[in-house]
Amino acid sequence: MSTEKNKIKQINRLLCDAKISKVVVVIDELGVENDDVLKRIADTLLKLVSYVTHNYKKDGLMFAVSTIKSPTGLLKNAVKASDYFQFLCCDSWDEKLSELFDLICLSLQININYMKPEILIKADKSPRILKSIIKNIISFDVINEDSIKKAISNTLSEAV
Repeated sequence: MSTEKNKIKQINRLLCDAKISKVVVVIDELGVENDDVLKRIADTLLKLVSYVTHNYKKDGLMFAVSTIKSPTGLLKNAVKASDYFQFLCCDSWDEKLSELFDLICLSLQININYMKPEILIKADKSPRILKSIIKNIISFDVINEDSIKKAISNTLSEAV
């Protein structure tokens, strides 16, 4: 049992002790009504990411965060945040879904561009469906055309 009181250090220790070669921490659609609470969350998350990425093996840990409200105006240190995060505004998904696909694949270091047109068509302009498809793709040990098609099929059968 850890006696460490600092939550960031506790999370760091859990991640480092996990002995998993690649970890992706996903916080999806973080929505908080109160700007002060959202500011504290954004600043704390930045501290966590900064601390953990300096203590974890190179390229072994990635964070992906999507928010309802843009965090760029809320962060105390937006310049430092840009060292760890790429910000993509997606108010209209008609033109941005392809960029979101590229950003996610680059961040997760997965090469599935050969299936991009089919994935985007099946996502039907929905970032939720796109993110679910990609989540299902990376859940497979082997990523190939068959597993991607299976991930698409699984995602669409789960979609409400």
